[in-house]
Amino acid sequence: MSPGAPLKALSRRLNKRRATWCLVPPITRTLPSFIPRPYSTYSAQPPPELSSAKGALLGALSRNLDKRRETGRILEIPDPVAQANAVDFGSNDVLSISTGLLREELFRELEDHPDFAVGSRGSRVLDGNSRYVTGLEAHLAQSHNAKDALLFNSGYEANIAIWTTIPQPGDVIVYDELVHASIHDGIKGTRTTQVFSFQHNNPASFEEVLRSIKTCHPEIAQGSRTLFVAMESVYSVDGDICPVHQFVNSAKEILPFADRVFMIDESHSCGMIGPMGLGLVCHYGLENEFALRLHTFGKAIGCTGAALFCDPVIKHTLFNYARNFIFTTGPTFMVLAAVKAAHRIIGGAEGDLRRERVQKNISHFYDCLQSHPQWETFYQTGRLRIVEEDWRLHRFRTAVTPLITQPGESRALQAQLLKDGFLVHALQYPIVPLDSERLRIMLHADNTPQQVESFVEAIMRWARQRYYPPRSCKLCDAA
Repeated sequence: MSPGAPLKALSRRLNKRRATWCLVPPITRTLPSFIPRPYSTYSAQPPPELSSAKGALLGALSRNLDKRRETGRILEIPDPVAQANAVDFGSNDVLSISTGLLREELFRELEDHPDFAVGSRGSRVLDGNSRYVTGLEAHLAQSHNAKDALLFNSGYEANIAIWTTIPQPGDVIVYDELVHASIHDGIKGTRTTQVFSFQHNNPASFEEVLRSIKTCHPEIAQGSRTLFVAMESVYSVDGDICPVHQFVNSAKEILPFADRVFMIDESHSCGMIGPMGLGLVCHYGLENEFALRLHTFGKAIGCTGAALFCDPVIKHTLFNYARNFIFTTGPTFMVLAAVKAAHRIIGGAEGDLRRERVQKNISHFYDCLQSHPQWETFYQTGRLRIVEEDWRLHRFRTAVTPLITQPGESRALQAQLLKDGFLVHALQYPIVPLDSERLRIMLHADNTPQQVESFVEAIMRWARQRYYPPRSCKLCDAA
């Protein structure tokens, strides 16, 4: 991103706030008359209109749930006991560090800071901004070759903050049609009305959109307004990797004078790709091309929260204008310490070892599946199929491993596998198209070869029983 239009616009906005900022008068000790009485002073019987309204609401919500249940798309609250006792082929903890290994490293971090506060005490803009959190942001920014970093409570919150705050009226947003729901939701609240999508991971479609923008929006081509481009490094449904070089080069070629701001969500690549697991952008040395890099901590990092790597002006703008950042409690020390401990693990020799084991397990899974004597039958009839048919050609494979089922079958397969002791998750319409319902299989560092083999056999056993049940014997039935 050039240090031009967007940073100057954001700086002017910050200066206006500095000029008009004032302290809010303290709340008086005497409660005003409009403060309602304590609940205990009211009658125990609610007013009739409140009771009927509550009944109408619950009735409407129940009907909505019944419709979803009828279509087989209801999300039931998972059984934590059954999941805890199952072999994990479903969670995002692909490096398998969130339990024992991270816990031990976290305890060491706590020993180094014995006087830590349990709570965060308030919003980051008030009392929740500790030396530890600012030190962690500086440490993460330096290790990821970024100018600055801002921590969020989740990747979802970060994307909402970015897209509702940073693009200015008159700017243009272009995004991959399959970006995460949080980016879609953030863009819905953006202050610009010029928003365009391009076909998933399709450079030709991206170039077509850029040429249209060049013709219809001369202010973008001239660099007086900003072009934002949103994408992911690894997509969470198909597990495919973004061709970042092609997108960056196309934008430079078609709009050479534009003020380009590339944003990339690295949720599924941080911890897994690049030197010390620093992500796809660091792997390719494209830090200067991506003005906004979002790393989330709920996947391979094994924690919770997220970090946005950006320019200090963007950080300060979010600190002043992102409502969901301002009006929420900051992260606690325990959360921050876990993030720091996890980065020590994934950035060292143990992290390299675990990334290598994930790659071996992915290859072993594909080998076991495609070498199974009945796989070809199910594949040719369309009962089961995989997305990455040429997976052997890729030097690196992502942990997201989709297994496509027939429509309406993924939930049944998921349920049977849980009974067999394997945790995996089904994705149905509208998360995926009707004809690509699937299991989203996640291979982990701690999965053993024997577990992978048993998992594949359980899948094939379900398929045999589902599509080729054993024929009954008439003599036995008569008896």
